[in-house]
Amino acid sequence: MFLGTLLLGFVIIAKVLFLQYGKGKKWKQEAEQTNVSLRPIKSTRGNIYSDNGGLLATSLPSYRLAFDPMVSQMTRGRRENLKEKIDSLDLLLCGYFKDRPIGGYKKHILSAIKSKKKFLRINRSWVNYHDKKIMETWPIFRKGQMRGGIIFEKEEKRFKPFSPLALRTVGKYNSELEKGISGVEFSFDSLLAGVDGSALFVKIGRGRWKPLHDENEKNPRNGYDVVTTIDVNLQDVAENTLMDALVKHDAQNGSVILMEVKTGKIKALANLGRKGETSTYIEDYNYAVAKKAEPGSTFKLASMMAVFEKNPNLKLTDSIDCEHGKKKFFDRFMYDSHPLDKISIQDVFAQSSNIGVAKLAMNHFYTSKKEQEEFSDYFSQFGLRQNLEFQLKGSVKSNIKSPDSESWSGVSIPWMAHGYELEMSPLQVLAFYNTVANDGKFVQPILVDEVRDANESVVTYKAKVFRKKICSDATIKKVKTMLNAVVEYGTASNIRTDRYKIAGKTGTAKKIMNGKYVSRYYVSFVGYFPADNPKYSCIVTIDDPRQGGYYGNSVAAPVFRKIADNIYNSDLGLHEVLTSKFDSEKGIFPVVQAGYQPDLDLVCHYLNLNMWDTEQLEWVRAKRDDELKAIKWKDLKVSSGLIPDVKGMVLRDALPLLENLGLRVIVKGRGRIVGQSLLPQTKLIVGSRIELKLSE
Repeated sequence: MFLGTLLLGFVIIAKVLFLQYGKGKKWKQEAEQTNVSLRPIKSTRGNIYSDNGGLLATSLPSYRLAFDPMVSQMTRGRRENLKEKIDSLDLLLCGYFKDRPIGGYKKHILSAIKSKKKFLRINRSWVNYHDKKIMETWPIFRKGQMRGGIIFEKEEKRFKPFSPLALRTVGKYNSELEKGISGVEFSFDSLLAGVDGSALFVKIGRGRWKPLHDENEKNPRNGYDVVTTIDVNLQDVAENTLMDALVKHDAQNGSVILMEVKTGKIKALANLGRKGETSTYIEDYNYAVAKKAEPGSTFKLASMMAVFEKNPNLKLTDSIDCEHGKKKFFDRFMYDSHPLDKISIQDVFAQSSNIGVAKLAMNHFYTSKKEQEEFSDYFSQFGLRQNLEFQLKGSVKSNIKSPDSESWSGVSIPWMAHGYELEMSPLQVLAFYNTVANDGKFVQPILVDEVRDANESVVTYKAKVFRKKICSDATIKKVKTMLNAVVEYGTASNIRTDRYKIAGKTGTAKKIMNGKYVSRYYVSFVGYFPADNPKYSCIVTIDDPRQGGYYGNSVAAPVFRKIADNIYNSDLGLHEVLTSKFDSEKGIFPVVQAGYQPDLDLVCHYLNLNMWDTEQLEWVRAKRDDELKAIKWKDLKVSSGLIPDVKGMVLRDALPLLENLGLRVIVKGRGRIVGQSLLPQTKLIVGSRIELKLSE
């Protein structure tokens, strides 16, 4: 027995030595392949910001809840814990996910244990970090992964705090493909994505890996942050105003672009399209950048500029016969929306006469092939064929034909003159009008300001200057006068306002369907404001309105006006603080001028001032009665829809009054209020800023 035992020992030692040295290399490689792996370390995708640092898109950790059924069966204590706590856990899971009846999750977990599964996904829904921390305190789960079996599968999910605001502009990110598929997410994907790292990991348990820190480890480089030019407040105004118009007019789709004239920075970019045959509109396509259409009358600006450049002696007061709204050019008739006879060139543009503009173009550019080429060349000079090199991928180029084109014919000049037989995107039309507002300086529209690595700038973008001058100063002066006339008394006089000046042009173009023009329309309004010192340019396009009109002035122009009104009310740089007009009534009031009547009554009693008995009011202004030698109260009649007159009040009264009406108050100075930036009794827009000037 001793010899046998000794022999067995020698056999075991020999076998160990054989496995260690004879087969050791093989088994070591196999073990490494099984338990050691070179695994990627995911980088964190960069953030997308608005112009003031607000988050438009960021990456947040999300989790899927799973369970290791085998853990609960390893010891008697764990089995008893499961049996005791499973009902409480079931109630919590049912209450959170709300997709199974009471007892459903208990049955789900016990079935997995009985089947001896090693892994069970409890639910496929994503759980955020806050809810994950709560779940870690639940019965059974509070024991952790090793004793409680809880497993959280982590994945970075893209989150948009302002969603659905600027949804198409910010773009979509596909987590399965791990790349952006539209908007800024797609166009700046390589910068946002970062670079994954890698490291050796060793397997230490079921689905659990521990990094092996060695010299081959490569740390990930997280994605860069992208800072856009979008103003969240203006984007919200643009989208809501566009949405109201699309619903009101039962239109197919629409877009709005708002841009700073001098810098080319786009402050709002809204795109909305009808969802199927419903009355719901979503950001389904970038119509403003990627869709071309015949612009219609907005192109008349380019035609008139070409005429003025060809004939600098032509005056706005010169006249032309519009032939009562009907004229034949070769084999085709052209019509005006309303009959006009002999009118001035300025009125031709202001009243949007197709015939007037077409005749001017024909008179100056038709007689020879050279003149026709000159007409076409002016469009290149004005930047209408310019590749804008826009930062969003998918932006289209304009399609403006020349005399060498196969489709060029005898009617090309008169029809191109009023915006047909050519195609442009809304962005290209706006860039052209912005150039006029900028006194002929053609700047590139930009959407992204900067790329950052934390707080350090990596790339800074500035709008290119494509041309310092697209035409003469005399031509710019003439067309600016005509654009003002459109709003002052022309086709867009319905959006005229005395508070500030708007300049622009309406556009109404018939749509082509099945190769023929039909009575369905693509309408627009494009312009800038304030007209005397332009700060913003804007274009509004609405495709196929079916109710409440189909002209650019009645459908698109009101959207422009509402956006401009909101900006004017909130941008204090566009207007002066009013101090002289609407001054409080002259008189000597030691303390009392205006405010909350119950408080003013107390002040008057304390100062022994005579008051004329009046009804109990709320917000009042003091009025002196010299004959009675007393103070009377005049009701301020504060309305939720109108700006109140707060001059004469102390800030203690005015601040709650204005803020309760939804206004944002900015205060300058100390003492009593002597001026306010918004006119009393004008329309109140919730969220507008009002500046109060106080006596020093």
